[in-house]
Order: sequence, then C-alpha cells, then structure tokens
Amino acid sequence: MGSRVAITPPQRLPDAYSDKTENGLEAYFFIDRPIFASVLSIIIVVLGLVSLQKLPIVQFPQITPPMVQIDADYPGASAEIVAEAVARPIEVQLPGIDNLLYYDSTSTNDGHMTMRLTFEIGTDVDIAQVQTQNRQRLAEPQLPDEVVRQGITVKKLAGSAGGHCTELHRSQVRHYLSFKLCPASNP
Repeated sequence: MGSRVAITPPQRLPDAYSDKTENGLEAYFFIDRPIFASVLSIIIVVLGLVSLQKLPIVQFPQITPPMVQIDADYPGASAEIVAEAVARPIEVQLPGIDNLLYYDSTSTNDGHMTMRLTFEIGTDVDIAQVQTQNRQRLAEPQLPDEVVRQGITVKKLAGSAGGHCTELHRSQVRHYLSFKLCPASNP
C-alpha cells in the first residue's frame, strides 16, 4: 500500500528571538508577518514623502553659505590692471569682516571685476553685506577715480537670501562637501 508522510507543524523561533524590544513589541511579530511589515514600512515612507511636501521651506536647514558680491568697472583697463588697481585695494580691507571664510575675485579684459565673499553658514547676509560695503568704502581712496565714478556695487547673491537656491555655485558645493564630509580637517 502507500506510505504516509508525516507533516509537522512549523517550529516556533528559539527563545533568543522572543526578547522584548524597548517599546514592548515582540521581535518575532514582524518576522512572522513579513507582508505586514512591508506594507507598514511602505505606509511610513509614503507619509514621510507627503509630509515633506507640506514642510515649509523656512524649516529646511541652510546648507549654502551666505555670499556677497562686489562688482566694479574700470573702462579700458586690462585684467591685470583691474586686478592690481581695483581688486587688490579692496582685498586688503576685507580681513576683519565677521564670519568671512574666503573670497575670490575675477578680473576680465573688458575692465570688469567681480569679487565673491563667502561667509560661515548661519551668518546674517544683510549684516555681512553692510560690513562688506563698509570695508569697500575704506578702500575707495586707493581706487582710481574712474572706478569710483562708475560706481561699485555690493549685493547679496541669489542663493543667500534665506540660503535656499536650486542652483549652487561650484565654490559653494566644494565648501559644503569639504566641511560636511571631512569635518576633522577643518578648523
């Protein structure tokens, strides 16, 4: 005749898996119910995404450092002359501005100079702009008369008003990565 095969019920997990967690649920509850655990995790992710869309932008942390830009024109001057006659006197006055991390300047052959000042994250960009403008005014006696007549502008950059901008300047990305990924090597 036929042989019978005995089917045994599934064994319970060993006692090591039945320890209680901090919030009182038994660990094997979710192990025994993987579909329930998967659905619950999907619900949590969806609720998180929905709540992220409703979170006001003001609540996001500032990740881009505030930046102030100085623009000046010296008509007819080459890039070298602009760098020496316009950028250098302003750069001499910049040390001492509160929370200034670094600055870089670019001079072009059409007589234009752009200087970008980057400040520590959390610095009030309005105060940084005023301090930068005060330092720029200290440099005006050393600048050529034509530059002063043309006017020197000191302005906040687009991403600095609140620190939320979809486009980041290359130096902003480099600054963020260097300070967040390698914090031990930074002062």
